Amino acid sequence: MKTIISTLLIMTTATVVFSSSRPEVLLSSPQIEVVTVESLAIFKSTNYDNDTNNLVFETKENISFIQIFSIDNELQFQLPIMSSNVQINKNLFEVGEYKVGFMLVGDSKVHFTKVKIK
Repeated sequence: MKTIISTLLIMTTATVVFSSSRPEVLLSSPQIEVVTVESLAIFKSTNYDNDTNNLVFETKENISFIQIFSIDNELQFQLPIMSSNVQINKNLFEVGEYKVGFMLVGDSKVHFTKVKIK
């Protein structure tokens, strides 16, 4: 009985770990791709505006700031936002992969996405 309970506990833990860390695509277009690193629960929508070349994020809560990191984890920008809507122009990025962190007001956790500029 103890072995069965231990096995069920290990399987449940593994399922939770793998399901919560599975990346989900927020946006995919010929120009840009945005994938969550952890969870998409903070986002209402993510769009790419072809007319303005802006990547548009709308979150459920206000964003205090965002951080943009290179693929090598070097901080490129830190921008104060204080809104639930942020628009980032594609011209801030070169072709490649970036990590964008969202710090929500009242939340100490940084929520990351991967942004790939094609």
